[in-house]
Amino acid sequence: MPLPVACTQHPNNDTGPQQTSLRTNSQYSTNAPRKQAMPTFRSSEENKISKANRPRTRLCDRRRAKMQDAKGSDKFVLRTKKRSLSERNPELALKISQMQLTIAPIVHVVTGLPAPDYPSTMLKLFTLTEAQLDNLAEYYSQSHTPTALTYKYPTTIDWNKPVLQNDPALPEGCKLSDIERLKIKMRMFARFIGMRGADTPTWEYERAVQILGNKIGHAVQQEEEE
Repeated sequence: MPLPVACTQHPNNDTGPQQTSLRTNSQYSTNAPRKQAMPTFRSSEENKISKANRPRTRLCDRRRAKMQDAKGSDKFVLRTKKRSLSERNPELALKISQMQLTIAPIVHVVTGLPAPDYPSTMLKLFTLTEAQLDNLAEYYSQSHTPTALTYKYPTTIDWNKPVLQNDPALPEGCKLSDIERLKIKMRMFARFIGMRGADTPTWEYERAVQILGNKIGHAVQQEEEE
């Protein structure tokens, strides 16, 4: 049985009769062939590319491509100038410049040559090991019993201080730690070569008194045990 025909009237601005458009029953049939969707770049049968499986580029690659395309344009400006260290961290830049300061050598009174491990800059001074400091003190005749050469220099080093003793038989509280002993020897050598600000700090006096008290207590305890 044929479907009824739909009649739609469209109003017209003219005063003439109204136009009537008829739709055939074939347009309402579900069996009518549908128009094929226009292929797009994302869902093309030929390219087989969709939004889900579209290849993604890295962010850095996209930015690089954008900057290359924008060469000669004022829209994108690539900043190639890097800030200097003094701009980024003024305190660190000042400290590095201080560490690069050179140190005048102290020569041997007999040979006229500086020690092999003599630090040429402030940085090398603060990176000396305890063994190197001991060798420097011995080179300038400052590590053992004073000799005629000991007092030939502008100042001397008292390397035989009791607080600098590193007796393995003593407990930890009765002697300096390795880092404390290294700091004291480094300060003493810095004063020997004429560095300013190398005077004995307060903590050294307090630490020496503390170690002396611990030694006395340790000796009394040993006597009581005997």
